[in-house]
Amino acid sequence: MLNHKSQIANLKQYQNTNVLNSKQFRLLGFRILNLFGAWNLVLGIWDLFAICYHSCNSQLKKFPSLLVTHYSSLLSLFAIRYLLFTICYLLLTTCCFAQENFVALTFDDGPHPYYTRKILEILDRFNVKATFFLVGTQIEKYPYLVKEIFEKGHEIGNHTYSHKRLIFLTDEQIKEQILKNDLLIEKITGKKPLYFRPPGGRYYFKSLKNLTRHEVILWTINTDDIKKSASQIFKDVIQARDGDIILMHSGVPQTVKVLPRILRFFKRNNIRAVSVSQLKKIQSERFFSTSD
Repeated sequence: MLNHKSQIANLKQYQNTNVLNSKQFRLLGFRILNLFGAWNLVLGIWDLFAICYHSCNSQLKKFPSLLVTHYSSLLSLFAIRYLLFTICYLLLTTCCFAQENFVALTFDDGPHPYYTRKILEILDRFNVKATFFLVGTQIEKYPYLVKEIFEKGHEIGNHTYSHKRLIFLTDEQIKEQILKNDLLIEKITGKKPLYFRPPGGRYYFKSLKNLTRHEVILWTINTDDIKKSASQIFKDVIQARDGDIILMHSGVPQTVKVLPRILRFFKRNNIRAVSVSQLKKIQSERFFSTSD
């Protein structure tokens, strides 16, 4: 039996050995630039206060030439500090945008009659595309939501017809779970889903290999949002690194509550949330560009 832990072991190892070191050095550089820029800004403000003080100093008013000299030197010092702060700010901004990271957002077990639409509204607001792994019994109840997900440009994956654990089913039952849900999705969207996610991430490799042509998509970050608070979900998600696949659920109120906060954090930290297909395309382009 394979589960999500065994499938992502190699991915995590690659991330740890090839990404973490460069990221740590980059973060250290950002912090040094940030501190240097902030220090120059503070000193620049201090210089401004000094300029005001000296210009009002009664002793210096008796010596106009001395006042001009003090004023000019302080003003020049302030200009230099402000210039250094601006350079640091521009370097930080340029480097951050040059090092944009990508993660895939996935939502399981939908569509939900209320929360799925809320999720779609939030994703639209932040111009983000995600992948929804839908369950057949929910599709039958809310086909209009499946159509809405598709028409908004999001990706739809197969999450079985009735969300049964595949390790307890026969090959024929697994086949029925997958094909029945495929037909439901294709009937509404006109497209067969490319991706399949087994409930709980558990399955026998031999069974799926013989029964479906879908690509199995698991995850690297499980928010466990059904059991956790919004604040804990946020703490888990902000640990995401470039290439991570984040698992959340469509019918969880705390997920809907924290999603805008997560997407704001991503935006501030140059992390772009995308669908699974978009992430695969980006990683493929990166691989071939670096291997040339």
